[in-house]
Amino acid sequence: VACHRVRDAGQGPSTLVVAHLNHLLRGEDSDADAIFVHRLAADRGLAGEIERADVARIARESGQNLEATARLLRYRFLATVAQRHRLQHIATAHTQDDQAETVFLHLLRGTGLTGLAGMPHQRPLIEGGDGQLILLRPLLGVSREVILAHCHDYQIPYREDVSNQSTDYLRNLIRHEILPRLEAVNPAIRTGLARMADLVREEDQYLEVRVDEIEDWEAADGSLLLPSLKGLSPVLQRRILRRWLVQRRGSLARIASTHLVALEQLLARGQSGQSVVLPGNLNVRREFDRLRLSAAGSCASEVDTPVPSPLPLLPGVPCRVGDFELVLVHPGNAEAAISSIPASLGEECVDGRRRWSLPLPTGLPLDSLFVRTRRPGDAYQPGPGRYTFKLKTLFIRHQIPCSERDTYPVIVTGEGAIVWVPGLPVATGWTCLSPSTSDPPGAVIEVVKVPKLASQTGENRVQYRAGLKRR
Repeated sequence: VACHRVRDAGQGPSTLVVAHLNHLLRGEDSDADAIFVHRLAADRGLAGEIERADVARIARESGQNLEATARLLRYRFLATVAQRHRLQHIATAHTQDDQAETVFLHLLRGTGLTGLAGMPHQRPLIEGGDGQLILLRPLLGVSREVILAHCHDYQIPYREDVSNQSTDYLRNLIRHEILPRLEAVNPAIRTGLARMADLVREEDQYLEVRVDEIEDWEAADGSLLLPSLKGLSPVLQRRILRRWLVQRRGSLARIASTHLVALEQLLARGQSGQSVVLPGNLNVRREFDRLRLSAAGSCASEVDTPVPSPLPLLPGVPCRVGDFELVLVHPGNAEAAISSIPASLGEECVDGRRRWSLPLPTGLPLDSLFVRTRRPGDAYQPGPGRYTFKLKTLFIRHQIPCSERDTYPVIVTGEGAIVWVPGLPVATGWTCLSPSTSDPPGAVIEVVKVPKLASQTGENRVQYRAGLKRR
């Protein structure tokens, strides 16, 4: 009604659409509400969009909270209506009392600044495409009492949701019993809570800007890089942790303060291999200097396939194992190289890709090299030492994450002896040549790790780039 009057005064939007979603929770009362909204829109010559959703059934099937499911379906419906009519704004009738109840509800459950900030006066509901869809709450600064008095004075009809009277819901208990008792101590408690929310929101927004200024805390594969948080205040570390969770999960829904505290401890004092289980069957695991989110109970990468048998490492034929591309390059055969970057001893990082090159001495059996993934009991003697170490021990010492080990390339001879694993020492007898050596290498094994994108889905990741069939 208020928007309609503003439009008629020539100060509002030229197009208004009234939208109502029947939640089917209150039988005839729900139907009566829908009929009321339809008639109200028709009496004022406005387009009306009325739809139905079986919220209780959907909540049951999804295992979600009834109120959360109703909110999700309601906003999804409003966004659909707005897009159908090519509108850019949605206005809801949340009041100052709603704001006070929301802040107090968050306070009872345990929250940080974001929760104490309550509902913003406006926020993007959908971003991207042809623009933004903005959710507006124009009555957030007006009390419910003032709005009801206005409806009475101007004889504006309205309906009340009878379920709002039931104290079985925590919000209604706050509304009808807790806040009225607090008003005996401070009659302006609702106004005070709403004003506090506005102040906290400003500080919350400032901290979000500070997080925007911090770079390189998320790897290409979606893991959280802990070295980038070093030196930051605990406040900013928590902010980055929360933002990382939102980006990986989609939201903080069902994430309680106890989960966040456990994650903060994992970030600050956790050891590699320790993890925290989150709602939704998810697991945050610490892997040396990073945190990784995956399905609970899974350590190995979900999208990679270990190599069941050794693949021949043929000259000039690149092959792929997990996230690694390998090629055996003879001197002068530059066309077969994975990268145009000249081969060099050791490891380097170019354009976000880690790259290893192993020059091999002449006179070694280069025509019988194979690549596979790890096997139980794998061990070898790293040069120039005299002792044999298990491959698992070397993986731990060199901080190779558990989730990558099953698809890490292991280069072996035809007899099965380990020659080299990228990032680990070379086996005795296959030691890299010194860069100062004048004799050219007999060949070079080049390896590039291709970062896995955070959005990447599963596929067969063991393949020859040149179309060579596996043997």
